[in-house]
Amino acid sequence: MNDARTDIEVERKWLLHRLPEGLLDESLPVRSARIQILQGYLPPVSPDDPAWRAAKMATEHDVPTVGRIRAVESEAGNRYFHTLKAGSGLVRHEFEREISEAAFQAAWPSTLGRRLEKTRWRLHEEGVCWEIDRFVGLDVILVEAEIPSVEAAASLELPAWLKPVVDREVTDEDRFTNAEMAFRSDLGLGDVGRGGSPPESR
Repeated sequence: MNDARTDIEVERKWLLHRLPEGLLDESLPVRSARIQILQGYLPPVSPDDPAWRAAKMATEHDVPTVGRIRAVESEAGNRYFHTLKAGSGLVRHEFEREISEAAFQAAWPSTLGRRLEKTRWRLHEEGVCWEIDRFVGLDVILVEAEIPSVEAAASLELPAWLKPVVDREVTDEDRFTNAEMAFRSDLGLGDVGRGGSPPESR
C-alpha cells in the first residue's frame, strides 16, 4: 500500500488582482518554491462512498476512477497524485495518495474537458503555508492558506507582502474552487488541455 494522507483540510482563500511584488524575482521577505501543475477531474465521490474507501486501500499502480489527478513538475522532477475531496468552504475532507506515472497516464483521458493548468508558488511563514496559483488561460490568481485548525483560521492575518494585492476573500465562493473552474465554461477554461498530453517523466 502506498503512502497516503487523510486529513480534515482547513483552508482560506483570496482572489488577487496581481502577483505580489517580488514574487517573480524572488525578492520577497520569504522564500518561495515554484512548481507547475496539470490536473484533471474524474467523477466526484463522498467519504461514505465505497470508491472512497477503495482508494484508501489502493496501491500507486491502481488507476484512479474518481476524484482529482495531478501531475506536479518541479526542479526535483515529476510526481503524480490522486486526491479525493469532499465538502466546501473553510473545512473539507481530503485524502491523497501518490500514484505512478502509468496510473496517471491511464486515467488522464477520462478528464477530457475538465482540466486545469497552473503555476504555483508555495511560501511558508510563521507556521502557515501560502500557495499562490496563477492559472493558464484564465485571468484568475488565487492564494490559499493552509491552516492547522479552525481556531487558527479565525485569527489569521494576511502578511504585509500579500495585503496590497488582495481583492477579496473567496473561501465560501464555490465558483473559485479548482473543480468548479475546470467544469464551468463561463470561467473560460472548461476544456483546457483538450487534445494535449500530460507531462512525462524526464
